[in-house]
Amino acid sequence: KKWPDYRQAVGDMVDRTSTEIAPWTLIEANDKRWARVKVLRTLNEALEAAFARDRKN
Repeated sequence: KKWPDYRQAVGDMVDRTSTEIAPWTLIEANDKRWARVKVLRTLNEALEAAFARDRKN
């Protein structure tokens, strides 16, 4: 019943709070274990990119 309103609110929140240095990453979570793997991979990639940028400076 309220699902469309909920989806709109989530979309608005992501649009308003995602920034270049702190972007939102949406993770599909139909399977809890696979979602955890995706979160860890995403964090690892972000950390590696940040360390690579830091090394250049």
